[in-house]
Amino acid sequence: MSSLKRNVCRYRVLMILVCSILPGQLTAGMIFQSASVPASQFPAIAVPNNAFAQQAPGVLFQITQTTLVDSIGVWAWHNNSTPWGGLFGEIFSLANLTSFPSTDPYSSSGLGRAYFPTNDSGVPADLVTPLSLTLTPGDYALVVGSLPSTEWEVPLNGTDSAGVSSANYIVYLAGSSFPSPPYPRWQQGQDGMRFFINGSVSAVPEPPSAMLLLAFLPLIGILRSRSQRITERSQAL
Repeated sequence: MSSLKRNVCRYRVLMILVCSILPGQLTAGMIFQSASVPASQFPAIAVPNNAFAQQAPGVLFQITQTTLVDSIGVWAWHNNSTPWGGLFGEIFSLANLTSFPSTDPYSSSGLGRAYFPTNDSGVPADLVTPLSLTLTPGDYALVVGSLPSTEWEVPLNGTDSAGVSSANYIVYLAGSSFPSPPYPRWQQGQDGMRFFINGSVSAVPEPPSAMLLLAFLPLIGILRSRSQRITERSQAL
């Protein structure tokens, strides 16, 4: 094999390696789901917001690469015996996957809040609402709550997704029905609830990938320069 062919091969192999380092833009879709669609609407956890009880269930999840959130969702249905009101979803930042949000969803907001559309059918369905948010690598919680004097239900009998267990589910409890102390507080919730997030992974390289790419750039330049010189010499002959 001539020197020209060897350098061209090295150049191509190097470019393939560099391209494989960079994470590509993924097609927008579901990037996280806690569980499958439950088989029925019962059993379910209530999501009320009144003086007697405030409950806000949620799920912990981890982001390993910068993620662009497009929307969030939950499998839920409205308790028609209560006034109409908005069910909202909110994302909180966490210290780690064994911790709880530092604030409660009824007195303060997290990184982003969005309200789900109404569902007056009395049967559960995937409720989805747009939420534009960029999440950097770290640990988070997706929590749902409701407006005052309303109540929603989140079924509990879905099958947990791979990597999700009962330890990932949390719930905030407050109101006169919960004795103080220890309430109000966050605690571990019940599994089988279906929460999900739609979005895409950013095409921007993560720091380690970007550093590795920069380290390869001088070598790419050297190989390209050598290939050009060999080509010029071959043409001159």
